[in-house]
Amino acid sequence: MSRRLIMSQRLPVNIKLVSIWDDEQIEQDYKGELYQKGSIVYVRYTEQDEQGGMTRTVVKLSEREIKIMRRGEIESEQTFVLHHKRKGHHRTPAGTLPIVTDTRSMRLEQQNGRWTAAWSYILYVADEPAGTFNLKLNIQEEAI
Repeated sequence: MSRRLIMSQRLPVNIKLVSIWDDEQIEQDYKGELYQKGSIVYVRYTEQDEQGGMTRTVVKLSEREIKIMRRGEIESEQTFVLHHKRKGHHRTPAGTLPIVTDTRSMRLEQQNGRWTAAWSYILYVADEPAGTFNLKLNIQEEAI
């Protein structure tokens, strides 16, 4: 049974992120929360790396844009707008790299307590193409 999302209400969610780059597929599962402000849906979760470093991630989903903001051990910001290039950055302890995303496809859906965002993009790092990525973010309300 799906709960109706009320603005500013935070719902616990299960998140599955599938990332495909070249022939490599990585699936990651997280627990997080989802909330809405106006027509924009936000998903927030925490990533932990192999060394125990923590990164807080916020994904902003709107009809025309997806934005990923990461703060902590890794800091980055990526924006995806269909058929547009957007500047961002990726910062690690070793330094900051300018990045650009060139979004090729983007689809957002919401139905019965489940949100899906799927998009593909070419990533440029320091003005050089680094590869084509396909991402799918599945968000499901936790059962009560």
